[in-house]
Amino acid sequence: MTVKQYQYKNDCDSIKYISIKFHWKMHMIGGSWSVQHQYSSYEVFFKKALGVEPYPYQVRFATSVDLPETVVVPTGMGKTAAIIIGWLWRRRHANPDVRKATPRRLVYCLPMRTLVDQTYESTIEWLNRLGESIMDVTSRGGYGNSPRTQSIHSGDSGQIDDSFDRQKSSEDIIVVKIMGGVDEPRWDDYPEKDAIIIGTQDMLLSRALNRGYGMSKYRWPMQFGLLNNDCLWIMDEVQLMGAGLPTTTQLQAFRQMFGTSRPCHSIWMSATVNYDWIRSVDYERFARPENSLRLMDEEMRMPHMAKRLQANKSIKMVESGVDDIEKLEKIVMEEMAEGEITLVIVNTVKRAKELSRRLNKKKMDHVLLHSQFRERERIENLKKLLDRPQGKGIICIATQVVEAGIDVSAKVLITDMAPWSSMVQRFGRCNRYGEHESGKIIWLDLTGGKDYHVPYEKDAVDKSREVLLTLEGKNASPSELPNAEMDTKVYDIVRKKDLMDLFDTTSDLTGGDVDVSRYIRDVDDRYARVFWRDLNHNDPPEDMGWPSRDEICNVPINELKKFLQNEIKGYQYDQLNGEWSKINPDRIRPSSLIMLDSIDGGYSMDLGWDHKSEKKVPSLYDEWTIQDDSWMGSDVYSESDWISIEDHNKDVANCMQAILDDLALDDYLRDALITASYWHDSGKAHFAFQEKFDIQLNQDKEGRKIWAKGKIGSKGPRTYFRHELVSALMADAAGKGPLVSYLVASHHGKVRLSIKSIPGEKKPDDLNKRFARGVWDGDRLPRLELGGGHVSEEMEIDLTLMELGGGNDGRPSWTERVLRLRDGAELGPFRLAFLEAILKAADERASGGF
Repeated sequence: MTVKQYQYKNDCDSIKYISIKFHWKMHMIGGSWSVQHQYSSYEVFFKKALGVEPYPYQVRFATSVDLPETVVVPTGMGKTAAIIIGWLWRRRHANPDVRKATPRRLVYCLPMRTLVDQTYESTIEWLNRLGESIMDVTSRGGYGNSPRTQSIHSGDSGQIDDSFDRQKSSEDIIVVKIMGGVDEPRWDDYPEKDAIIIGTQDMLLSRALNRGYGMSKYRWPMQFGLLNNDCLWIMDEVQLMGAGLPTTTQLQAFRQMFGTSRPCHSIWMSATVNYDWIRSVDYERFARPENSLRLMDEEMRMPHMAKRLQANKSIKMVESGVDDIEKLEKIVMEEMAEGEITLVIVNTVKRAKELSRRLNKKKMDHVLLHSQFRERERIENLKKLLDRPQGKGIICIATQVVEAGIDVSAKVLITDMAPWSSMVQRFGRCNRYGEHESGKIIWLDLTGGKDYHVPYEKDAVDKSREVLLTLEGKNASPSELPNAEMDTKVYDIVRKKDLMDLFDTTSDLTGGDVDVSRYIRDVDDRYARVFWRDLNHNDPPEDMGWPSRDEICNVPINELKKFLQNEIKGYQYDQLNGEWSKINPDRIRPSSLIMLDSIDGGYSMDLGWDHKSEKKVPSLYDEWTIQDDSWMGSDVYSESDWISIEDHNKDVANCMQAILDDLALDDYLRDALITASYWHDSGKAHFAFQEKFDIQLNQDKEGRKIWAKGKIGSKGPRTYFRHELVSALMADAAGKGPLVSYLVASHHGKVRLSIKSIPGEKKPDDLNKRFARGVWDGDRLPRLELGGGHVSEEMEIDLTLMELGGGNDGRPSWTERVLRLRDGAELGPFRLAFLEAILKAADERASGGF
């Protein structure tokens, strides 16, 4: 194959080379160059990725100019492939009108972890088959050790070592998964790149609401900005989303109301979408019910599709009590399929564990799948099911985790009754491919017991029961099932005022943050994340490492609170003070990360989370695992080789220019971002920051430069000092305007809507002096060359802006100025946060490590 080399300008102004196969072409899309492989049609493209021809509906998704609002296709018909491969075609290979209508970030939102794993693995496989280059955005264990930083500033030959960055061509695609316990690559440092972001609704919706679970709060605004601009949101298996579903529709309404830097679009997808599900109060006026992608009659008659849609499944009802585990065990023993999979789906983890205990006593080989296992044991259990030898029968006991995503087909399905949409998904796990002459479905009528409907709404289960009774003795194939009915449950709805309030990430007086869990999960479906370490009743050491994914177990918050009331300690990381602190059980929030002592128990290797277990829990901690602690929001960015403020500003401005070259932003916004790049670290000239450096280690002190980065020797003379507050005051004094000043202040996520002192910081002797975040009225700053022709003159700090009413000169206060930016039609909350994200990305990339 003939190879030709093209030059292009990379992230940070260094010239790189990339080998492009001869038959590729360069196309300009939305302000950025795009390499486009020449495929004769989408059908050829799809077949290369999956090895099979696409269904007609998959072709329609990829080639239509307009994106659908709903995708309603039966289970097992390739909805995931339709979206992933279709988006890639639309973004990179379709005609210009389609490419222009396709956002650069595909956000794939799923209700369960198992779905995330499967979707991520499939995506990687498909992209590899297509020869797409997947960008490595993993952290290298800190900042300041990048080859570029070393070569430019260490006085070497000046040749840039781009071995790490060479792979980051303008055509690479970022593919990441976001879920609890998974190390999250720094995808957010590349706002201009095409990206596929696959995650659970907990992680993605909390980030879209500016309260990201499982991440540093100081990065909340960054991902809030990126996930609400230039994104195609896919909500898959919407029947399982509960309280999260109306939140997705409200967010889409807000994006259209407040405006975004580039359009965002949302698609709701399942085998059973009732359009009333997405008619939330603010989205209803934007809804387009006619824009739905469904199978056409001729598609359903295609042989391969017809085999699945018409797969025979007999169905019968058996009466049972929800607490009658003995009868459930008897049904399983009588109905299990010899040499095949027998799938038992129950509605609660408690019921699943009780049945598993009974089968263990009988030494019956089985697999237990539910949401309360550590990741390592969960994967081992799933592997046992999926990798079973051909012809070996097995019983799988599961909760709702198998309703979607797990590619399993049972000959016999035994299931508790549930809402109709859930029953349709469960039926799809029986004789899924039509591989058996007939499958068998036994559904359990639990109405004879108390709380038979838990964890669902009683009305939804009762309506489903009415439908199920009409199917007795009939065929439950997908083509014969009636449409799903609307779940009658009413959820909390996030409104415009709520979203505006969530823009502010300032903690309350008790150090707490607004709880958004009611907008994300049902009350009975809220979890904390727990891991165990060998503490032997001691407090965690200061250097205790962060948990790996294998260690983490989802635990119902109410059960965890009860567990911690028995004189058992739990620990949570305090980001402000940088230590693991004992947690007050009443302060536990959804997705909180809690460390427990292995010796206190609480977990069974066979059953998962078990608050009654007193056995020591085997710790999975590997002390040799490399930890990336930059999530803590510390000044790790400042620990590097010696770099002056002026040189660092130039680096950031170069990175900023490279990012902006690929983003179609208005000129005034581009100018504001470039200006902010030169001013963002000017506040490091403050003595409280300069005195942190161990100047004795500087091998090149000639000229006594003012340093942005170097070897940190101490915490400095003022606790909680924030250089970016000083930078913002310097930019304001220089007349750079409210937007530039705000971007400068917010680039670490710690100084945003308000300027306030915090408990524990050093106070001036003069009690009349204003002070906040280690900055005092009257502090002196030297004249400073910032690069790019920008100069900060010698000045004295004035904190008048922190006053609620502003100063005597009539200028509005800091908070009032920021609110004008947030609420104004020119920017609004989403565009403003997007600008924050861009500056932070440029700063982090220029600082090295990504």
